[in-house]
Amino acid sequence: TDWMGREIYHGEPQGPKVSVYYAGVREGAVGLLLSSMCLLAASFNTPHLCGRLTSRVVWSLSNFILFGIMTAMVILGLVSTKGYNASFTAGLTGPDPKLRVIALSLFALIGIPQAVLFSVPWAVASKVADDGGQGLAIGVLNIAIVVPQVVKIQNRLF
Repeated sequence: TDWMGREIYHGEPQGPKVSVYYAGVREGAVGLLLSSMCLLAASFNTPHLCGRLTSRVVWSLSNFILFGIMTAMVILGLVSTKGYNASFTAGLTGPDPKLRVIALSLFALIGIPQAVLFSVPWAVASKVADDGGQGLAIGVLNIAIVVPQVVKIQNRLF
């Protein structure tokens, strides 16, 4: 949402362009809503794709899709702010309507790799432990995900 406020709407969190910035942040929140809707649709299709392809192929495609979206976001930000040149961006207020639609589309498309991220690792862990140890495998995967986050939070607090 900060990206939308700064690079697409050309606002700043403090100063004379604060209202434009917050309009961009609100639009970014709409983009996150669209991403959630796309995630919902993709999550229903992920098991079917893993059945037709393999989970490894779906995971790889998901990472390439995410790479493409992130690259497009960088390019869109550079185009929108004219290459981060302060003299070019000084007079910009508000978004270009075409860039705004592209940015919202990119926000929505991020839901596809996110749906794969939320489901494929759990399915693979469950399939690997097919002989009755599924609970242990899922527990180990959950701990592997949570422990680094707890360590990061602890380092930030102290």
